[in-house]
Amino acid sequence: KKSNYFLKMHKYNAGATMVDSITVLDYGSSPYGPKPQMLFSENKKMVLIHEFERQTELNTISYDIENKEVLWKMTFKPSDFNVYRDIYQWVYNNKGDGFFIVGLDNRKARKDSHNYRIYNCIRGNAAPNIITVPMESRLTYDVKFTYDNLHNKLVAGGMYSEKNRGKANGCFSLHVDIYRSELQELIFIPFEQDFMTQVMEAKEDQVLKGMDNVTVKKIVLRQDGGILLVAELVKEFERRMATANRGYIGTDGSRYIVDYYNDDVFVVAIHPNGEMHWQSILHKKQYSQDDNGVFSSFFLMKTPSMLRFLFNDDIKNENTVSEYLVNGYGEFDRNSVMSTENQDIQLRFQDALQIDSGDVIVPSERRYRLRLVKLEF
Repeated sequence: KKSNYFLKMHKYNAGATMVDSITVLDYGSSPYGPKPQMLFSENKKMVLIHEFERQTELNTISYDIENKEVLWKMTFKPSDFNVYRDIYQWVYNNKGDGFFIVGLDNRKARKDSHNYRIYNCIRGNAAPNIITVPMESRLTYDVKFTYDNLHNKLVAGGMYSEKNRGKANGCFSLHVDIYRSELQELIFIPFEQDFMTQVMEAKEDQVLKGMDNVTVKKIVLRQDGGILLVAELVKEFERRMATANRGYIGTDGSRYIVDYYNDDVFVVAIHPNGEMHWQSILHKKQYSQDDNGVFSSFFLMKTPSMLRFLFNDDIKNENTVSEYLVNGYGEFDRNSVMSTENQDIQLRFQDALQIDSGDVIVPSERRYRLRLVKLEF
């Protein structure tokens, strides 16, 4: 309004009629419009609004949606941080406290000093408290952070490298009591040769120095304080086209197509004390071209008794939807869920939404038409 920017919140009833409106923040006048990112708490009662300025300074606000009040505001500049080079992630809990995590020196030449720096943005503090977690001369291959609201701990699950960041040599779990920073548990578990051979589909007599093209997709919190690390084998290849009637145009003017492979999923269950509980490999093969892989991968439904992995068997207009049911001991069954034949749908499971323990809504995109599909189990 008149070159001023405002962040507003509207509330709607079940009939999509607006029943309330409030201004959360007045940004004032600016030559460039703000581009805030939002992160909601697990209970959906709090929202963290954060934004980088000049790629170096963070402006953050924690907002209580139910009581319509700002819990805290902080502006800070993480030291030694490079947004284009370093690992970083925001985590937010049900109390409205935010945690900005930065992974520093994650490169071979500096592996002895590789560490995670956690900026604790807590109500009542004028500036973040900082907790440092050294990675004990190991490099991070991939990692995801989350918050365990049941046990009040910041939790991470990831894969580490001993020497070469291109290979994952094992997995690790991290538990940090944010409010008592001296309580930290960092456990490393190396991958066994048999396990890596199965995931990478290598020859039995081949000695692997690690796994590549694996990505941490989910961290599932267990009731006992342990975690399940869910990873997927993902590959992406670009190739030039001999003809110029399809494909993307590269920076050099040549045309190319992109092949996407989303293959096996593996799940590693880790006890609260860091010991391995079990590990399972869920086999699937997905291949697509020039679609950013949006119809590939899987959706994970969670219930107290089991996990349900939903995915497309084949990435094509008419295919079969399958599921893996995994129980608390790592045992699993594979079932066919439905067929999309003659239904004019192509499901994007990565963008699905679980609405209760047995129902999920999956968007479908086909011929530029969006549909919503509800699955009831």
